[in-house]
Amino acid sequence: MIKRDDVMDRLVHTDFWHVKGTCTTVCCLIFRSGFTELGWSQCADPKDFDAEKGEKFALADAIDRSLKYIAWEKAHQRGN
Repeated sequence: MIKRDDVMDRLVHTDFWHVKGTCTTVCCLIFRSGFTELGWSQCADPKDFDAEKGEKFALADAIDRSLKYIAWEKAHQRGN
């Protein structure tokens, strides 16, 4: 089973940005291999926007999206 730490151990950098004029936060994970994965979050009401929560949810989304890549990488290392 692939865990969050499997993803985090492969990262060299994580970057976040708030899309100006929106409630959208984007997270970019940069892996040692050069692979990148994006995740994002968005709140429904601009009054509820919280940058810290936006980063937390965008990171979780990027990690979820990268799990297929990590699974492929592990299988490739085993020669499958």
